[in-house]
Amino acid sequence: MVGEQSIIKDSGNRERVIIEITESTNLKFDEVDEALAKDEGDLSLEYWRNEHEKFFTQEGVFSNDMSVCFNRFKVIEVLLLK
Repeated sequence: MVGEQSIIKDSGNRERVIIEITESTNLKFDEVDEALAKDEGDLSLEYWRNEHEKFFTQEGVFSNDMSVCFNRFKVIEVLLLK
């Protein structure tokens, strides 16, 4: 997965940027720590766990030992500025 490039689209399905995965970390849901939650932009680990548990439960796939993947990326190219 590291080195993989993807095109990210906006809510209008317009291509906006090309990104490249620079780091990929897999761990169990209950192993996610405060630092990873904050890196993802959440306010706290408690908030991250609550919101992600709700989402995965709605999808019918939640368990505390489920695998989650965190990807870090860099922007390779901005495709559309408007």
